[in-house]
Amino acid sequence: MGCVLNLPPHLGIYTKLLVAKQRTFFDKGPGIVRAGDAEVNFNELIKKWEDKKFRLTLGGSAVSIYQQDEDPIYILPENQAAFGGRMNIGYGKFNLYSEYSYKMNAPSATNGFIYRPG
Repeated sequence: MGCVLNLPPHLGIYTKLLVAKQRTFFDKGPGIVRAGDAEVNFNELIKKWEDKKFRLTLGGSAVSIYQQDEDPIYILPENQAAFGGRMNIGYGKFNLYSEYSYKMNAPSATNGFIYRPG
């Protein structure tokens, strides 16, 4: 169960927003997932760049999950998040794509309750 809002493009700017309940296998989980993504295509945004061989697109995203801490032993963060950025540069037939992602600490039984970011 959730809501996805895909906003209409405006001159090379694309955005998406999401709010949904977390799933645990085929059931609803206790968490609330929130996410957003934005991308700017400079060749569409800047009129002079439309027909150029050089192409540039930048984008970024964020995902957050909120889940109340009900663990009697561990102090778990109630908000966990991940962020990412991406860049696509092209010239003629050549293309370079790069992406970076960062995840805040998310201790769980699966990872041995480590509190390190990833």
